[in-house]
Amino acid sequence: LLAGAAGPEAARADRARDAEMLYRRAVDYEARGAFETRRLAMQCLEEATALAPERFEYQLALGRLYYRMGFLKQARRRFERVEKLDVRSADARFGLGQVWRRDWLKYLDRASLGRAVDHFSAATRVRPCDGECWLQLVPMLYEQDSLAAAGAAAERALAAAPNRPEARLAVAYTSFR
Repeated sequence: LLAGAAGPEAARADRARDAEMLYRRAVDYEARGAFETRRLAMQCLEEATALAPERFEYQLALGRLYYRMGFLKQARRRFERVEKLDVRSADARFGLGQVWRRDWLKYLDRASLGRAVDHFSAATRVRPCDGECWLQLVPMLYEQDSLAAAGAAAERALAAAPNRPEARLAVAYTSFR
């Protein structure tokens, strides 16, 4: 009753504070790494995103958690929601690339492969120094018979992360081919 009397601004502040508290609790649960604590983290993040749907970091965290738990459809929806909130979100594009890559690996659907490449490529355009995006592209471009593009992606991965063994391996693999 008092929150209603204080006005909509106070109610919004309470919702934002509650959402932040739920988000922090979810991060703590997720850090524990157990199956049951992941479920608790998922519940907290679902509540946080309901309280503050405009906070894309909550949506991203829930999408990543869904992805790790194998809930690909829910993960895709969260990443798409973030993409609508921020069309230049490399994190949303990377998440969508991961979802479509896993779909391709499961069903061997060439359309899923194309979507994965499109999303990872978009993520590299937004964040060109992200070695992980470039590394994800290498095998998929190779699978699309784009050896030159796969080699270029491997080189970009190595430039972004010169000490990363996977980047060196990607360059060696594409050079060999």
